[in-house]
Amino acid sequence: MKTREEKNAYARQWKQENRDHVLELQRSYYHNETEEQRKHRKEYDKEHHSKRRDKYNAHHREWRYGISPDEYNRLFESQNGRCAICGKPQSELKKALHVDHNHDSGEIRGLLCFTCNAGIGFFHDDIEVLRAAVLYLNKE
Repeated sequence: MKTREEKNAYARQWKQENRDHVLELQRSYYHNETEEQRKHRKEYDKEHHSKRRDKYNAHHREWRYGISPDEYNRLFESQNGRCAICGKPQSELKKALHVDHNHDSGEIRGLLCFTCNAGIGFFHDDIEVLRAAVLYLNKE
């Protein structure tokens, strides 16, 4: 019996090798969709968007960072549902708090809002550059 990874690898390879066929099937589906089907799909998408997003986020976190939904929730609760840097609560954010990790060791440091996570990323996790930025901002 094939493992899940083997099945996924096979599916990815098949889609890549049959890209034109897959695209034609997708086009055909949407062109042949009735107005009633389209309306139902859009309503369904609205109702289930957050569930799909949450399921995707949980799967992505587990795949990318090795963190289970329970571990994410414990970390979220330990930070009181706030960004570890700016302290902005999840309720004021459009997206879920991001898992921040050390790119060298892979160790998870905490949960950050998109802005703080991107800021650290743009500074390449370099503490000296961040200190220089703080000194720059403190100039009057």
